[in-house]
Amino acid sequence: QPACGFWEVLFLGRITPAGFGGDAWRIYSVTKSGAAVANSMNSVVLDRLVGTAALLLMVGVGFAAEIGAGNSIDTTELFVGGGLALALAAGVLVLLAIQKLPDRDRTWDRFGVVAACSRASALLGEALIKPRLLSLTIILSVLGQILCAASVWVLARAAGFDPGLDVCLVLVPVSLLISMIPITVAGWGLREGVLAVGFVRAGAGIEIAAAISVLFGLALAFIGLTRGASLWFARRNAGSCPLC
Repeated sequence: QPACGFWEVLFLGRITPAGFGGDAWRIYSVTKSGAAVANSMNSVVLDRLVGTAALLLMVGVGFAAEIGAGNSIDTTELFVGGGLALALAAGVLVLLAIQKLPDRDRTWDRFGVVAACSRASALLGEALIKPRLLSLTIILSVLGQILCAASVWVLARAAGFDPGLDVCLVLVPVSLLISMIPITVAGWGLREGVLAVGFVRAGAGIEIAAAISVLFGLALAFIGLTRGASLWFARRNAGSCPLC
């Protein structure tokens, strides 16, 4: 049920902090179809790592381009981008180190968390030694983020302000990174605040900048909520999803 699963994950990701509800539903759906819980959890963890790495790559390239053009980088943006980059690197190193843990009796680990982490560590290690697979996955993730930035550019032009696609390619990944901090529902407030500040710095009026940021947030919510709700009603009324 790939179509239903995708839209349901998107739906739940829009109503939970940092989209964790979508991750939980993906684990549940994959497990329900017969996969092991550990394997489904590992796939979500690896997906999160790749997605975050793609965002950080875009932020790094964007910052380098801004510095090369002689523009200053906001201290907050630099701090968040650098902090998340270090956190991701530390997380990868820790995950890779888990597979080196010695085998021993762990009766206290009733749910097999250590074993699941060890398998995830092994999967990550295999992915890192397959540059073709890893690069293709990151490229696809980067392309998705580029399309997201392009959509914000279109919204900005529709609102009467053209910041340039290059500005959106820097600003949108930074806002999405910050929205991953799990202190608001689906990143609301964090994402919009970063976008609004960035557009003001690019020359937009406060009202226009706020409108663009809210329009982007509403677009994300509209896609996830309306499609997820329609699939839920379809399943409730017909007992199955019409797209499956």
